Amino acid sequence: MKITLKRIFKIIFLATLVFFALACATLLVLNLYDLSKEFNSLVGHYKLDTVRTKFNGYEKNRYLYTQLELELKYVQTFVFNMSVPFIKDSIGTWYQQNDGGEGNWYEMRSYNDNNSRQGFNQFAPLTKEITGYDGVYLNSTTPKPNQEHVPKIYFIKK
Repeated sequence: MKITLKRIFKIIFLATLVFFALACATLLVLNLYDLSKEFNSLVGHYKLDTVRTKFNGYEKNRYLYTQLELELKYVQTFVFNMSVPFIKDSIGTWYQQNDGGEGNWYEMRSYNDNNSRQGFNQFAPLTKEITGYDGVYLNSTTPKPNQEHVPKIYFIKK
């Protein structure tokens, strides 16, 4: 077998391709691991943080909502333990948005939404480093019809 310059370049090219493919696969696996770690950390029971949540028009009746709890299930469903006017539905599905935006945002959709953009709640994880506790906050929640919007609703992980 004669070693030529062409054969050496071909071997270097193939070795570079294999190295690049292995590097990409490693980065993909590490990224999937990080996503699954965050996903698993979100699963659980949460109670309403009545101190950080600004209830707007519901301030006078905030005591009615002190027992509000949220459960994020591993099967990507959610359940609130009670119905409240500032959250449209108390049961549905949740998933990561993956819209290319900054940070990891998730959405909650009710079972009645039929994939419409109306009637979803957006949420993000909270960490002890940022807020002093693990939890989530709902941003851009959709209230029940003819009810007032609450801009951010905070939940503490139990």
